[in-house]
Amino acid sequence: MGLSQLWLSVLIVLLFHGKWLCDGCWDDERIALLKLKAYFNASNSVALDSWGKIPNCCYWEYVECSPVTGRVTSLHLRMDWSWTSADWYLNASLFVPFKELKRLSLVDFNIAGCVENEGFERLWNLDNLESLDLSMNKFINTILPSLSGFSSLKSLNLDDNRLKGIIDIQVLNNLTSLKELSLRANGIKGFISSHGLRNLELLDLSYNGLDNNKLSYLKGFASLKSLYVRQSSLTGTLNLKEFEGLNNLEELDLSENQIIRFEALKDARGLSKLSKLLLDSIIGYGGNSSLLHSLGAFPYLKILSLQNNYLKSLESAQGLPNFKKLENLYMNYSATNNNILQIISNITSLKTLSLYDCGLSGTLSQGICNLEDLQVLDIGYNNLIGTLPLCLANLTSLQQLTLSYNSFTGKIFPLGSWTSIQELELSHNHFQIPISLGPLFNHTRLKQFHAEGSEVYADTKVHNLIPKFQLETLVLSGLGYGGAFPKFLYYQQELKVFDISYIQMKGSFPFWLLENNTNLVMLYLANTSLSGPLQLPIHTHMGLSNLDISNNGLQGHVPAGIGVSFPMLKVLKMSRNGFSGNIPSSLSNVSSLTTLQLDGNQFTGSIPDNLYKCSNLEMLDVSDNSLSCRIPGSMGNMSSLEILDLSKNNIFGSLPPNFNPSELAYVYLSENRLQGSIRNAFSDCSKLVTLDLGDNSLIGTIPEWIGRLPYLSYISLSYNNLEGEIPNHLCNLSSLNFLDLSHNNLSGHIIPCLRFADYFRVKDPRIESKQMKFTTYSYLEITLYSFSIMDLSYNKLSGEIPPELGNVQVLNLSHNSLTGPIPSTFSTVIQSLDLSYNQLDGKIPGELTHLRLLVFSVAYNNLYGSIPMEDANTWFFTGSSYEGNPFLCGLPLPKSCNATTEDNSGFIDMEVFYVSFGVAYVVALLTIGAVLYINPYWRRAWFTFIEVKIAHFPYFLNLLRGKGLCA
Repeated sequence: MGLSQLWLSVLIVLLFHGKWLCDGCWDDERIALLKLKAYFNASNSVALDSWGKIPNCCYWEYVECSPVTGRVTSLHLRMDWSWTSADWYLNASLFVPFKELKRLSLVDFNIAGCVENEGFERLWNLDNLESLDLSMNKFINTILPSLSGFSSLKSLNLDDNRLKGIIDIQVLNNLTSLKELSLRANGIKGFISSHGLRNLELLDLSYNGLDNNKLSYLKGFASLKSLYVRQSSLTGTLNLKEFEGLNNLEELDLSENQIIRFEALKDARGLSKLSKLLLDSIIGYGGNSSLLHSLGAFPYLKILSLQNNYLKSLESAQGLPNFKKLENLYMNYSATNNNILQIISNITSLKTLSLYDCGLSGTLSQGICNLEDLQVLDIGYNNLIGTLPLCLANLTSLQQLTLSYNSFTGKIFPLGSWTSIQELELSHNHFQIPISLGPLFNHTRLKQFHAEGSEVYADTKVHNLIPKFQLETLVLSGLGYGGAFPKFLYYQQELKVFDISYIQMKGSFPFWLLENNTNLVMLYLANTSLSGPLQLPIHTHMGLSNLDISNNGLQGHVPAGIGVSFPMLKVLKMSRNGFSGNIPSSLSNVSSLTTLQLDGNQFTGSIPDNLYKCSNLEMLDVSDNSLSCRIPGSMGNMSSLEILDLSKNNIFGSLPPNFNPSELAYVYLSENRLQGSIRNAFSDCSKLVTLDLGDNSLIGTIPEWIGRLPYLSYISLSYNNLEGEIPNHLCNLSSLNFLDLSHNNLSGHIIPCLRFADYFRVKDPRIESKQMKFTTYSYLEITLYSFSIMDLSYNKLSGEIPPELGNVQVLNLSHNSLTGPIPSTFSTVIQSLDLSYNQLDGKIPGELTHLRLLVFSVAYNNLYGSIPMEDANTWFFTGSSYEGNPFLCGLPLPKSCNATTEDNSGFIDMEVFYVSFGVAYVVALLTIGAVLYINPYWRRAWFTFIEVKIAHFPYFLNLLRGKGLCA
């Protein structure tokens, strides 16, 4: 065949192939998938909504295709949350077109069965089907016969269905290729004996109701290697005769049952291949240790798991059997006593021992030193104290040592015999670690060293030796003074993680560390006293993803090419340094960037316009700088942005219209120079939790869209020029627990429907770095993130305080024009109440004395009567809390309350009235006399007026006598 003929043949094949295969997907299978979508959606579902949006069905969600033929090979379908909860019946024939289907998953669809004559029998011709997952449905026992014709099936999962009672497993005997059968979480009590599944290697019967005296049906599974019967109601003594015939069994999980002991086989060789036994959560509080004594029935074990058990009653005289072959023992989260290490020390074959969080206390037993073959030792998260025993040098095979979260002390000492050590985890103890790591220089295989939280110190002796190790991970973050960067670091070339945060160092940014370690992924140098300019490596570093140099003394301009030097950055933290100049625009080219924190510096200029190119950016914090610009409207297109903090700058202008990043949850724009209204910004940010626009010059009214945000929990619009009334739509916020509208020009009444959430929502993932309202509410010593707060002070609100307004912990209504009485209905949760500088009247309700208030003020109102006091221990505030109310009396005011005042329930104090009236009368007479003396004209007019009145007096007197009104 010539070359031209070969090309023609290839072209014909391609054309023929293209007739049926378009855009990488076969037409018949695309049509079948769309029919499948329509069938699912017919049951009021929006499942598979993405199907059909692109032509190539091989790229549709839940679909996998063969890279060779383009045929569908896998369908992994799982119920969408909107799926109907009602029972549903499957038309299995919809899957017939997928001739090369190997894996089919229909999980959590509430399938109770199949449509008549459209069951799984229709799929028996799918000769390539190897895996079928029907878990989390509602199939009953009758489903089994319809599955018996899948001759190629290797894995069958029927977990969490409604199979019950004794199962006739023989109907599956034709599944000769079946290797894995999972029947977890049904109501199975056992099987009718079967010898058909001769190739079955894994059987999972966990979370059923088995009878441990009727397990003999398992003998038919002669090829079984793994048997899981976790939490399956097995109780009392378990006779291993039930497992006789399982000569290939390698792994057995009996966890979470109530077995008290095992009865051994007469010939233990029947289970000679059983090397792994799991007995987690099997001995509870008060249980005896007879189960452990009977573990001698498993003499061939290599792996034993006894996690989450109560073993405090275990004594050294009883102990574990003296296993000869046991290599791995896991007892994590088990309550033990200090004898356990002495007991375990007899099992000298151990290679892995894990006693994480077992309540061990005191010093480390030297019995551990007998385990000379030990390769992995984990005794982290206990209460061990003291120094490490010198005999640990006997553990010459040790590769991994974990001592974290204890209270060990002392300096680490050279252990030259640990020639195999690869990982040392010493974090969160009280070790003293030299910054040079001199004691570890000879450990040639050491790759991981963690000593977080230890005390690091600078060596007085200079180490000029070249270390024999090449570390991959070095974590020394904690406390101490390290001095200059140690010389051994200059020889490291394989570092991936380097963290010396909070160690006080001397020098500049170690750019050479990046040049020498091209695989470095994470570099953490926060709070290490670095100074000088930020110098970057000469060549582009393609590996660095996390860089944290926050809280240092670095200064100068950030190099313009930082985005080019670190193109793979995901997290960049440069907070609280002395950086100045513009924010480098090259950061916009780092498409992988998720976190950018530049707060607390001296940056000027504007936010880069093209920062929107960072499509994965989730957090942007440039607060507390000197930026002077408008907010770029393009930032509204940042689809991944969750946290935006531009506070404490000189940001000016209006908020960009339609500024609605879809994932935005936390917004901080306070202490800027923003103007205009907030009518259009953030209106479609449906995930918004925090909105802080305080300390600006915003105008207009509070927009209605705020009431449509279901997760909005924190609102601060204080120190602006907002007008109008408090809108009723704020009552729709079911998650609200912080509302600050203070220092505005709001008017009208306080709406009574405002409600605060009964739970406390975390406002911001950066809780430790935010200092919200601490100055305004400095009297509260508890973090305000745990308080529900409403501050409406310094407005023009009028009307009465709604009695419904009671379920808030901090309430400030001061400096308004509120009238009426103080409600007596405040909830007992309230801890701060400020009603000062209003026009409230009436008495102070006695019910307030039952509240545990930290702050209380009703100063400068029109209150009267005695100040209520239950006793001196529950109600004590200084006079400044009540001043400015002239008719209040009683402690702590100097004015006492007498009986007359106490009996008078009117508004006027009569004693005060009489005195003021007499003084006013005398002053009036003196004033008239002075005027008549000084002015002759008014004096003549006055006396003329008196003469006229006297002349007319007899006339009026006679008139009254004539009418009988005067005697």
